[in-house]
Amino acid sequence: MDNMSQLALINPVALPVLLNAAENKFVECMGKGVPCIIGGNRPDKPIDEGENANVIHADVIRFFAWGGNGRYQMRGSIIHLEGAWIPDQLDLTHAVTPFAFGLIGCHFAQPVVIRQMECRALYLDFSCLEKGLLGDGLTTKISLHMRGGMWGNFISKGKVTLVGANIGGEWDCSNGIFAAADKSLDSKVIHADEIKVGGSVLMSGGFCAKGAVRLHGARVEGIFDCSRGKFQADLSARAAEFKNALVLENTKGSGTINLEFAKTGALADGHMFRAGFKFFLNGFTYREFDVPGDVKSRIAWLDNRPVGFGFSPQPFEQAAKVLFAMGHNSDAREILLEKERRLTEQGKMSGWHKFGRRLWDTFAGYGYRLRKTLAWSAGIVLAGAAFFQFADNSCRIVPHQPVVLAHEEYKAAQTGGKCSADRRATAVVERLFPEYPRFNSLVYSADVFIPFFAMHQEPYWYPQPDDADADIILVLLPFWYWLEIIAGWLLTSLLVLTVTGLLRPRQSSGGGD
Repeated sequence: MDNMSQLALINPVALPVLLNAAENKFVECMGKGVPCIIGGNRPDKPIDEGENANVIHADVIRFFAWGGNGRYQMRGSIIHLEGAWIPDQLDLTHAVTPFAFGLIGCHFAQPVVIRQMECRALYLDFSCLEKGLLGDGLTTKISLHMRGGMWGNFISKGKVTLVGANIGGEWDCSNGIFAAADKSLDSKVIHADEIKVGGSVLMSGGFCAKGAVRLHGARVEGIFDCSRGKFQADLSARAAEFKNALVLENTKGSGTINLEFAKTGALADGHMFRAGFKFFLNGFTYREFDVPGDVKSRIAWLDNRPVGFGFSPQPFEQAAKVLFAMGHNSDAREILLEKERRLTEQGKMSGWHKFGRRLWDTFAGYGYRLRKTLAWSAGIVLAGAAFFQFADNSCRIVPHQPVVLAHEEYKAAQTGGKCSADRRATAVVERLFPEYPRFNSLVYSADVFIPFFAMHQEPYWYPQPDDADADIILVLLPFWYWLEIIAGWLLTSLLVLTVTGLLRPRQSSGGGD
């Protein structure tokens, strides 16, 4: 005795005695193992009598789900029914059947209840579920289809629950419309926590969710494709895993997308920073971007979190890690820099700590902008060169060695008279002591600024304004001299510490530019 015959012998469902024309046709088709096509379109009203009857009661379907009986046995491997109106509740709770179910373009007036059911596959393409589907714990060896197409959209007007379901192949909801019974965007239209899908999950094309979609802890071996789908409320996939890819290209909506602690392979998010969604990204990890995009757009995406949701550095670090791995080092460093800036402004730290970090940003970009440090250094050295050149032209740069200062001819040249090109100390020393290092304002400024090696300028020359000087620049000359020395120690130390990595925020890889 084969498995189907054994199933028929234990069939708990009796075939109704009185059948209408549509049900008789269905019984005949199942006995032959061929598809039963009641109508060419999804019915919009029930017809229970006459040749145009389209009503098939749930018990007739349940009867064949259990293999029929000795008289009316189920042939083939699929219960294929198209264009029928099912007026009562189809309840296949705990049914274990080897058949696939192709209930295509049917209209279910009551809930479809398939909790803990085991079957080969379930195809509900183009059908309308007036009161939703209760499928917690459903197991299919192959696929679950709730898709639309040439016959129109699949429509569910009530909640679809698939908590803990195990789908062996793909779960295809493309071109499906899912709406809450109470029309509230706060209500869940799909609730599939802990679902396991051996293929891909497709909520793409003309898919539309008019309520929340929740997939907490879902495990999907293929891709989760929401491209061109529309989510009018929240999409929550907290702690889910999409091993192949998460596709959000051209996904539309206005709610939130919660990917906290979720994992995926590739992230194809297109221009999601332009969409109306807000993102929960804390703990979300991925291996690569399908298209990295420009860095400003990527930062806008990372910043696009709901109002009142506190800053977390992890999403920025994750994006930078992936960009480093993909070879986009400059973009990665830019993201890490923005992370540090947000941490300064939004992190919990003292005022002095924030002040110090802002200075760090100003002069070194938190170690990611070494060119900033170099630019500041070059600017100070050039400003000093101009300062010291003005002082030299005003006869306020003097030699710093006793052998020169004590020389009679030098002292005579510096006594009395107005400042002129010939009476400048630098010119006099050049004439009297040809071997003495000549003054160069740019080299002198660099020598004052850089503390780690000598350029034979600072030990030999010194800015010395006169108490009678009225020019504010000359009055400030000593102050600038000491300011440049202090700035030199700070900026060159900052540069060395950053280059060696001793003063750089924690990051996954990469370095300063």
